[in-house]
Amino acid sequence: MDNEYSIKLRMEKISRSRLFMMNCFFFLAFIICIVLGCTISPPIINSNEVLIHKCDKVHNDHCYSNITTHEVWQGKIPHVDHLNQILYMTATPTSSSSMHFNMSMQILVLHKDKILVNNERNTSIICTETKCNTVVIFYLPYLDYKEYDVIIKHRARVMSDGVEISLSYVNSMYTKYQLITKYCFFVFSLISFIQYLVFSLKVPLKMWSFEAKALLPLGASLIIFNEPLLFAAIYFMSPLWSGISVFCNTQFIASLLIFWLVDLQHYRKSSYNIFYLIFGIILVAILFVLIFNGYLYVHEKLRYDPAYDWQHDLNHNYYEVFMGIIVLAGVLLLWILFLCCRALRQFSLLSAREIIMKKFNILVILFCFFGIGIGAFQPIPQNSSLLLIFVSGMNFYVILLQFMYSPTTSSILEYVNEKNVEYSLVKSHENDDFVDILDNSAEN
Repeated sequence: MDNEYSIKLRMEKISRSRLFMMNCFFFLAFIICIVLGCTISPPIINSNEVLIHKCDKVHNDHCYSNITTHEVWQGKIPHVDHLNQILYMTATPTSSSSMHFNMSMQILVLHKDKILVNNERNTSIICTETKCNTVVIFYLPYLDYKEYDVIIKHRARVMSDGVEISLSYVNSMYTKYQLITKYCFFVFSLISFIQYLVFSLKVPLKMWSFEAKALLPLGASLIIFNEPLLFAAIYFMSPLWSGISVFCNTQFIASLLIFWLVDLQHYRKSSYNIFYLIFGIILVAILFVLIFNGYLYVHEKLRYDPAYDWQHDLNHNYYEVFMGIIVLAGVLLLWILFLCCRALRQFSLLSAREIIMKKFNILVILFCFFGIGIGAFQPIPQNSSLLLIFVSGMNFYVILLQFMYSPTTSSILEYVNEKNVEYSLVKSHENDDFVDILDNSAEN
């Protein structure tokens, strides 16, 4: 159970109306971030598309022939920089009828006279009456130069009516938006953590509540999640910086899972409680290692082989690892949901301090797993609005808990005064004993 001698927290000292207003303030701030994320967030990817037709009387330049092997398309990328982060090209055949054929092409990516990519790409194409599958021609995860030349030569018969070539890269405005979002919340989380730490350290550790102790490592993990080294990771692109960026995101998910497991099992009266907790932490650690190393492996392969097909590799060569991640994540999700349901049944036995923590955790658990499911925590999310929504949501969650579960100035003064009174009573008692000793000596 919780420490009955723990110092009074802010949520226990301030009035209910003020506590309600503070919660409304954070909720309103989160709503504003949702609105801003949905309205002003720039698109993540910029793309340049060109449709290449079969060679005929109308299309005799930048076209492909079913008879000869020749250059199909050549394009120059005049200016990209580190803010564009990645560069990749896709090909999507177009057809008005269903068909199945193999498309073979040679891809050359150059910087001036230096050949960066020289790959043969053989891909199976399946077309329905509405669309054909898209093929990744090449992918550059790091941009070392500002100018690139791309040359595509077709090597085999193409049965489709045309091929749409799309050259894509990260929008520099999105990168700036990402930097501003992350660094703003880095400052907020750092200020909140320092304030929380300063107030909490004014009393001995034994006087801290369970929630106050649990929030300390989570607050530090939040600061790392906001990526203080993001600027360096973008401007000095390398496998090392990519690994640091991936670690910043994955470690926070692991910290959240451990925090929830500890909180939801803290008040569980069972002789096997510590066993269940250790087992859950081991599962989280294994899941973290698998996801972290899997992402780094794929990223490194793409660094040296931009035509690397990671989906085929994971589904065939590393199927066991991929399925292991799915199974572990499913087991953890089911276990946490079970702990949430049990916590809901025990609300009548908990104090207000414990109930508020449980309610916040259950809401954010659902929010977080929903975000993971839609790719909100990927280095490049599925949608730019997800970045601000979920980064702000995670930050407001931890910062609000730090606010409510930190001691106030008045509670610290009460603690100091109680200590002074205890010290005065002890000294008074010692003085009385000393006077009694002197009186006894005088009588003798």
